[in-house]
Amino acid sequence: MKKILMIIGNYSPEPSSVANCMQPLIMETAKFFDIDIVTDRKNLNIIPYEKIDGVNVYRIDDHRMINNALINEINKNKSARSLIFMTRIFSFLLKVCYYLRYVVLANEKITAGWSAQEVVDKCIDLNCKKNMMQ
Repeated sequence: MKKILMIIGNYSPEPSSVANCMQPLIMETAKFFDIDIVTDRKNLNIIPYEKIDGVNVYRIDDHRMINNALINEINKNKSARSLIFMTRIFSFLLKVCYYLRYVVLANEKITAGWSAQEVVDKCIDLNCKKNMMQ
């Protein structure tokens, strides 16, 4: 069976408008081809791999979104004012560090929050695994 690799941001479980438009095409194509989808993972509660209707979905961490979600969860906790103040300072410093790492130093302005190199590495890894299975 022929193989197709698709790279789509926001595929599932919180699809974007592009993913919603692609969904019927992907499901119809999956009847005739083996489809792997590489997408982003914006929350640690979402599993990194799953098979949805015969389609393999691989998720690569979007570090900026995951870190923002974690920081927001920390800020929701009820604590003493001094701890809240310290948490906000710590959160701000973390955001600065991540901003420097993923935007300034890694040139990730173009690829949102998931690393272009991680996407390429995942695609190469999937190709190697598929070729070994043949």
